[in-house]
Amino acid sequence: MPPFDLNKAKKTKTEITFNYYELPVRDVQKSKDFVSANYVGMVNEPNLIITKGIPQNYQAMRAYIFGKLHDIKGIVHDGELVIEHRSLTSSEKIFVCFLLRTKKTANSEIDTFLSNSDYDINIELNMDIDKTAPVIIYKSVLHDCTVVINTAVIQIKTDISAYSLDTDLFDVTADKYNLIVYDNTFEGFVAGGQEITNTDINGDLLECDMINVATDMVETYNIPINSEILGAKETAQNLSTGIIVVFSIFASVFIFLISNPIYNYIKTIRSLNSYFLPVDIRYNLLNGIGIQTWFSVILFTIGSICVFIIAVSGAAVPQPALLTVALYLAIVIVIPIISVNFHEMLARDGGE
Repeated sequence: MPPFDLNKAKKTKTEITFNYYELPVRDVQKSKDFVSANYVGMVNEPNLIITKGIPQNYQAMRAYIFGKLHDIKGIVHDGELVIEHRSLTSSEKIFVCFLLRTKKTANSEIDTFLSNSDYDINIELNMDIDKTAPVIIYKSVLHDCTVVINTAVIQIKTDISAYSLDTDLFDVTADKYNLIVYDNTFEGFVAGGQEITNTDINGDLLECDMINVATDMVETYNIPINSEILGAKETAQNLSTGIIVVFSIFASVFIFLISNPIYNYIKTIRSLNSYFLPVDIRYNLLNGIGIQTWFSVILFTIGSICVFIIAVSGAAVPQPALLTVALYLAIVIVIPIISVNFHEMLARDGGE
């Protein structure tokens, strides 16, 4: 049977996701042919998701270490980590194979697995595997299962070359097989005027030409109207606007209530014949500056503080500058004038 050839494999739009978070390795068993152990994932957090239309979730059940099971053109490896999975929705069984190569200076979670047999350990394979590497997928006639091969090579320290080159778990060869690739891998490189893909790389140097990304390569993403992103943004905007409205009402009532007392207080100060200040200062402060000026300065300060508090309270989502200006003018100018005129009108009506 000829080796698997990435360049000849039929590409499929199937998507595959690996997630081997920290899991316990239990009951490690070693033989001259392979190493095996219980390696059980959580049902509510699948270790493997294969999507071709509807996502299918799979739970890791057992892990094996073999010698070189698959012959893949252009890829050198010494052995394979095989993880057995069960479907969470059917009786389907899937084996995922990760290619291993021994290197004395390497160190990985797989070495921890291989070096411990006397006690239980936990390993996290997410740190070792390449989740974006091209993946070979095929059906095994033996035991009617699916086999997945991640073509990225993981370097380990432990020598595994003596382990078996065959297994009775599944077929290690296949006439028909597909290739799952990630479109963004090597995107933008061209060789000899032709854009290259994951499978065009053969170890030779590539001549790279510039591509006009601004006009040809930019892809846009349209967010659906009913997406969670827009929903969360709209909720934040509504909450921010609501907070601003509430604070604005309180600020307006507050300014309305204090405007007339401040105005009357300023008039009272101007009428006092204070002997605690020198004549020139007393004249400039109390008589030289009009009531309206003092009134404006005080209300300007208080209104500015109120508008600042309102702006900070609604900072979750930036508000239009026009809204801030309108609030500022209303609190500093319009409401004080209404308040003073309102109270003077009441006073005239009472005097009559």
